Formats: sequence, structure tokens, C-alpha cells
Amino acid sequence: MPLLPQDTVDAALPILGGMTLAASNDRDRARTIVVFTDVEAFNRLMEVEDTGKVQLFLLDAENQVRWRGEGAYQYETLRMLEAVLIDLLPEA
Repeated sequence: MPLLPQDTVDAALPILGGMTLAASNDRDRARTIVVFTDVEAFNRLMEVEDTGKVQLFLLDAENQVRWRGEGAYQYETLRMLEAVLIDLLPEA
């Protein structure tokens, strides 16, 4: 979910068009949601320290952060997320 500054909303069509071209397939395009917001306020709220890295958040139904990660894809990060998801599953 790319976050873009609210003041760029007037340029939304060219921005979204460029992002559509950058997405490599229909699946990636369909699951990408672009949000125009106060990016600095979001980063403060979510305690993002390094805006140069991809940020990953797992939220629960009450919008509480249950897990977070950052940076480029790494297998170990995926394993940590999987472990948290397993812990969150209701007991059978």
C-alpha cells in the first residue's frame, strides 16, 4: 500500500498510471491500494524510523499492530510473520 502525500492528489492520474505500468502483472495491480494521506503523521503514528525501507505491518481486527517488519524481502522475515500468524489462529 504505497502512501503518497495528500498534496499530490491533483497528480493522481499520472502517478497511478505510472504505478500501473510498474506493476508486473494483473495480480499485483489488483492488490495495490494507493493512499493519499499525511505521510509524516502516519510515520510518526506508526513509529517508522527509516522511511527509506519498505515497512510491513500486520494489524488485527481492532487495527492494533500485532507484528511489524521492514526492508526488502527476506526469507527469515517471512518465517517470523508466519509464526505470528500461526499464534493468532483460533485454537481448534
